[in-house]
Amino acid sequence: MNSLNHYSYGSVMEYVYRDLAGIQSLAPGFARVRFAPQPTRRLQELDVAYDSVSGEYGSHWRVNADGTLYVRFRVPFGCTAEALLPGTEEKLELTAGVYEKTYRPGVDYAQRYTMDSRLDEMKDDPEALAILGEDLPQALDSIRRGDIEMTSMALSDLQYLFFFGYNPQMMREGTKRLFRLRAF
Repeated sequence: MNSLNHYSYGSVMEYVYRDLAGIQSLAPGFARVRFAPQPTRRLQELDVAYDSVSGEYGSHWRVNADGTLYVRFRVPFGCTAEALLPGTEEKLELTAGVYEKTYRPGVDYAQRYTMDSRLDEMKDDPEALAILGEDLPQALDSIRRGDIEMTSMALSDLQYLFFFGYNPQMMREGTKRLFRLRAF
């Protein structure tokens, strides 16, 4: 029998609500929550509503084309929240209502690749492959060979694999054009 009410399905949604949307209970019955959304380069926008015993909370974020981040939080009547704005150190105290803000975070969420990106994320991206072919041919070779060990490593890890021909200066220079690619 195939149950659609299995824990594995719930754990994925817990990740979406708790981490991506950032809705985290701070008091019993969700009387107080923390909004700490985690925007990602792989997802341009997320809009989530969580129906708690204290009422419906909402968390919405969107990475705009100009690199700004739009956030909207909804707090139900009789509840409070703290909001940690992604890419900043700013913390807001919220009471019941809807709060919106557009700002420029310290992180460029529209940048397609960073030093935390793995080579296997680039294997289906013709623009990235062309840049790697010119600027980091060893990396392109690892992708073409299907080297699982090398392609599962982040660029930040590759820079210290001296015995494979990488070094930090080469990675800094070789990733400049790669880091200019936009996710959307």
